[in-house]
Amino acid sequence: MIAVATGDVARAKLLRERGADTKARGRCGAPALFHAIRGHHAEMVRWLLAEGADVGEVDDFGGTALMEAVENEDVACVDLLLGAGADVDADSNGTALSRAASREIVLRLLTAGANPAELTSEGQCAVLGLGEPVGDALSRVSVEDFQASYTRTFGKSNPERMRVPFWEAMIRCGASAYQGSSHFGEVVRRPGVPVWSAQRFGQSLTLLPDGRAVQIGGEHEDYYDADFCIYNDVFVHEKGGSLAIYGYPESVFPPTDFHTATLIGEAIYVIGSAGYQGTRRFGETPVYRLDLKTFRMDRVETSGEVPGWILRHRAIAVGQGEIRVWGGVILSQGDGGESREDNRASFVLDLRQRRWRREG
Repeated sequence: MIAVATGDVARAKLLRERGADTKARGRCGAPALFHAIRGHHAEMVRWLLAEGADVGEVDDFGGTALMEAVENEDVACVDLLLGAGADVDADSNGTALSRAASREIVLRLLTAGANPAELTSEGQCAVLGLGEPVGDALSRVSVEDFQASYTRTFGKSNPERMRVPFWEAMIRCGASAYQGSSHFGEVVRRPGVPVWSAQRFGQSLTLLPDGRAVQIGGEHEDYYDADFCIYNDVFVHEKGGSLAIYGYPESVFPPTDFHTATLIGEAIYVIGSAGYQGTRRFGETPVYRLDLKTFRMDRVETSGEVPGWILRHRAIAVGQGEIRVWGGVILSQGDGGESREDNRASFVLDLRQRRWRREG
């Protein structure tokens, strides 16, 4: 194990030939692959894999070699493990993608088929080149600007370009609502009104072929927190670093989180949501179309065998005319209140006919 940890392939070969146990484990049950990765020894990882090391073997906590490589931000080891068939969706208090904090690694995992819903706000910031120091970003916002726009407001048109200095600064630094409000100290806030934040769960990120990136909705904090808020806005990041925020009337596009965003031609189709309790339309599946030229958001009325009120699912384009949806959770209303059920079926939405069909 010392030979592995130091990257000494020649000694590791000699020890193996002399009968050393190649399945030996170190502290916390970490297999040899983990120790090679921790030392950033890609050649040792390559040799271990060639010698039959199990790419899916886990430590005592259920962690995988791929998770280890991601946490150590070792691109070369990530490539080797993906090439050896590492499971990108293996979960141990989060997947490999939920641990990713560099653009290179995030993009590799997504290309390998990782669930985009596992990408954290920090991971999205890495992909978008954001992460300016909080103090630097918010120092450009006046107290007056903060007081005028520290909370969420809905757009008045479809869309409305929202030019709000505090919001833009919060996007660029990725600060939490608490960090944002703390920067302005004892500035008066209305009690029970959440502070706006771009640090979100369940926010989608779509990378466009022209270099732009689009983020949609998402929620900040848990429902019991004073700053809990589900958003219905859209961020558009241009190649040169400029930023646009679009807002929508709640009646046009309700607060949406844990949805999927599928690029089809010049539009993004937003499917599913958790939404606020009390606003869910059980038995329906919300579908919206975001026009990438005008950024107008329109509800798509569908028929057929719909998945139901679905969230945390997967979606993929099938050609230019269909979207396949699978996995996730479906919420429904039962005698005892709201119930959750794992979705074990696959559904396809025909965009031309606006009709769902069930597949398996």
